[in-house]
Amino acid sequence: MEGLISVIVPCYNQAEFLEECLTSVLNQTYSNWECIIINDGSADLTEEVAKKWTKNDKRFKYIYQENKGLSSARNTGLAQAKGEYIQFLDSDDFLDQEKFLKSIKEFSKPQVDIVISDFILFNEATNSLENPYCVLGEHQFNLDSILFEWGEKFSIPIHCALIKSKVLIGYSFPTELKAREDWSLWVFLYKSCIVTIFINEPLAYYRQHDMSLTKNFRLMSLEKIKAIGIVEQLISKEKSLKLYKNHIQEISKEYTVLQNRYFGVLNSRTYRLACFFKNNLISLRKILNRHSK
Repeated sequence: MEGLISVIVPCYNQAEFLEECLTSVLNQTYSNWECIIINDGSADLTEEVAKKWTKNDKRFKYIYQENKGLSSARNTGLAQAKGEYIQFLDSDDFLDQEKFLKSIKEFSKPQVDIVISDFILFNEATNSLENPYCVLGEHQFNLDSILFEWGEKFSIPIHCALIKSKVLIGYSFPTELKAREDWSLWVFLYKSCIVTIFINEPLAYYRQHDMSLTKNFRLMSLEKIKAIGIVEQLISKEKSLKLYKNHIQEISKEYTVLQNRYFGVLNSRTYRLACFFKNNLISLRKILNRHSK
């Protein structure tokens, strides 16, 4: 039998999606896996759902911890994982039943460290599949692309990857981040000369829903500068300076867009009418106040 795959499933108040997530693990055509479910202090039915699965199949394991965030939950899973390979899988996402088998076959090739598959979106609101938010390709799996194009041109959903556990030795997710924590993982991996195989087939499903952190644009923006501070510890000074320079340029562009919108609103007919009525209302209130005395 081929090597053991450790599936790490952090869950925080997403019991409604956990069933489908774990079903996609159970249905894998490759059977040598363990699935570690980390309940990060959920207040919903996460524990009840998880324990049902551990009762029915011993390959599922359950861990509870006080709420410490996604990075901490993933680190807990990594500490408990026994597999030769690591599969990260957030509790609101799910996998194609062939993902493990097709990925494991690629590891038979010389010196392969990571196998990355393509992905597809699942729209929770419409219950339908949609094209991915970016196009993945082998040309992106290098340090410079990860550093300077991440979030602007592409990003890799973490469950697209099956990773040899040995290349993760020495890594832990930064617990001070509430978003962009997976960026540091990819930088850590690609700062070394690791060998990547790409499966140009969607074997991972990325769920879009209202609770998704990636929809919180303000949080994502605020966390980027913190993430850069963490990532710069992994790379050269030259690349760090370029990273900060690029971020300054991004902020400048965003500021220009917001400034143009602001002046556009100021000069709009709707805004001028609103000011007119507001000023008239203030005048009327003053007159009424004088007459009421």
